[in-house]
Amino acid sequence: PDRGNYQKGSLTIVPAPIEEGTDYEVYADSLYRDGNGTLWVRAGTWVSIVPREGSGYNQGMDWGPVTKNEAFSFTLKKVDGKGAVVADSLEGQLQVQADGEVPQAGFSIAGAQQSGDCYYGKPGVSVTIQIPRDEQSGMKSARYFVSGYGEENTGKEGEENWWHDCRDGETLTLRKEGSYEICVHTEDYTGNQAYAKSAVIVIDGQGPELKISGVSDRSANDGAVQISVSCSDPNYRQGSLEIEMEGANGGEGPRELSREETAAGALASFADFPRILRWDDSYVLTAKADDLAGNETRTRISFSVNRFGSVYDLAEETKTALESFYHTVPFPVVFLETNVDYVGEAQIICMRNGEAKTLVQGRDYTARLEAEAGRKQYRYTVSPQVFEEDGAYEVILLSRDRASNSSDSLAQQKMVRFFMDRTPPQCLITGVSNGEICQVRELWICLEARDNGALESLEVYADGVRAVSCTG
Repeated sequence: PDRGNYQKGSLTIVPAPIEEGTDYEVYADSLYRDGNGTLWVRAGTWVSIVPREGSGYNQGMDWGPVTKNEAFSFTLKKVDGKGAVVADSLEGQLQVQADGEVPQAGFSIAGAQQSGDCYYGKPGVSVTIQIPRDEQSGMKSARYFVSGYGEENTGKEGEENWWHDCRDGETLTLRKEGSYEICVHTEDYTGNQAYAKSAVIVIDGQGPELKISGVSDRSANDGAVQISVSCSDPNYRQGSLEIEMEGANGGEGPRELSREETAAGALASFADFPRILRWDDSYVLTAKADDLAGNETRTRISFSVNRFGSVYDLAEETKTALESFYHTVPFPVVFLETNVDYVGEAQIICMRNGEAKTLVQGRDYTARLEAEAGRKQYRYTVSPQVFEEDGAYEVILLSRDRASNSSDSLAQQKMVRFFMDRTPPQCLITGVSNGEICQVRELWICLEARDNGALESLEVYADGVRAVSCTG
């Protein structure tokens, strides 16, 4: 100023207005200004007003910690070396929004069933990551990491692909067996961070392993049959083991003696089949079980319980023929054999006048399986040609089934005995010759009647008059 015109005491220092970016800057550990100019800080941090170089001020202001949305008033000052304020600014205003947290991610799991704290599913389970909208400072980033074994997109700490950027609605598909957790890290613009972890997801593509012991598939059993059914699976659904036994002829399976259930499987044990004829039958055993992922395993075996072997009978036409012991016309002999199993060996013995002969199938007799569902019934037909010759006959059927039971028709009192007599009786006369003239007062004549079988009656006639009659 012009020294000549200066009047002492006329200089006055007044506070001046201040402007951010010209006179001062705002600093905080986590400061963010959104597109609307709103200033955000992480809740719990301090805010500093720092004068810019050349602004004429050298002292700003600190306050905090900021825990809520607040408007602050402040001034900038110039302080000399002795600490005295030599200049002061007009009061400035600062509106600060406090952001206390960032929203955690959520998860939507499809194709799996929840059991306890875990999800179980077959390969192909999908996990959708849900990134919520941050209504405060805004979501800066979201990243995920798959922790587990077996999946190709899992990472290892230290690898570049350990974490993967993701967006809302990002869907991951778990295709390989294993146990997994999805971890998601979210961060807002003020530096708030959150970690979310999904439930454990178990991918299981294999059903439980079922094992039947004590009996084999398609087996014939003539001894003790004590069956046990076991099931094993690390993810077994307890209580899912079901066992059914059904006989083709209405037979029931034996009672269940015990059952053990654990998280890794089950074991059921059955009593032996009672040694009663009606329990001999062809059985089908069906077992099924499933795991927590929904995999189901079924197994089925068939077997027979056969402790009493075959049951023999005669066809009705044969029974009728055998009501008579003596026959003049050969007739077929028909045996019926019933067994729960297939008969592996059969033999027919024909005895004539005490001499045994083994008949040949296809030539002397035929064998035919007539009923196969449930019990098997065989029909053996012995040809009438076998009985062409006169004599006393006895026919016996012998057989052995798959269970090694041997039996014969004779032991079961199915007797086939008869006499074939196709030759008429003969009469031998002694004491006189045909046409002979005898000049005697009395004459003894002997008559001897003979037959291959047995005579039913004898009558003697003299000059056309019956002289003698006898029977038996």
